[in-house]
Amino acid sequence: MNTALLALLLLACGAKPTAADAVTAAETSLSAQDYAGAIANAKQGLNRHPETKDWWRLEFIALEALARSGDAAAVTAKLASLSEANGSPIKGTHYVSTADQLKASGAGTDAIELLDQGRRRFPNDPDIQRALEQAKASGGTDELEALKSLGYLGE
Repeated sequence: MNTALLALLLLACGAKPTAADAVTAAETSLSAQDYAGAIANAKQGLNRHPETKDWWRLEFIALEALARSGDAAAVTAKLASLSEANGSPIKGTHYVSTADQLKASGAGTDAIELLDQGRRRFPNDPDIQRALEQAKASGGTDELEALKSLGYLGE
């Protein structure tokens, strides 16, 4: 069922959507590759339920939708913001998975730059190091150029 239709039905019945409803709607949109819908549903859930236990889940859905849509600038800003949030669960693996999602969207150079930001935030993280090594071994021309410009490859 379309997530917008589900929300309308809930409102028509007098039921107010819960944070769990927002998570479900956002995940459904994400699964359908409706990235704008996933972001909108996550934001709506966060705005309606700012103190929800599902706060991080909604934030991660929005982050993934941004990455899968290839919006590197928004991804970088959101990940930086989430990293600085009080009680942040952000780890090196989040930088790696988000970089993978960016790369899958066609933003390989941006993915390398995000891995570099992650390495600076988590300098000894083995997952980030492995991702950078993998990029060196199998990256495309643009990715290798980005690695070179960031000092990961010699002349």
